[in-house]
Amino acid sequence: MDETLYDVIIYEIETGIVDAIPGVGMKKCSGFYNAEKRLETVLERINPQYDAEIVETGKYKKGDVFHVEG
Repeated sequence: MDETLYDVIIYEIETGIVDAIPGVGMKKCSGFYNAEKRLETVLERINPQYDAEIVETGKYKKGDVFHVEG
């Protein structure tokens, strides 16, 4: 069973700077409060110059630069 926890971060697309972390220490997809549902909610509400991602807990904090992996 995967016990990895995740954060949901909001970052500015142009600079990659993390602006907020609206979800901290969440399971990815089980239960009612999970990272995938939080990401979906965040994406519906953020301004077009921002994006959001699910990342491993503790990997980024506000002000860090997010690098798209892949």
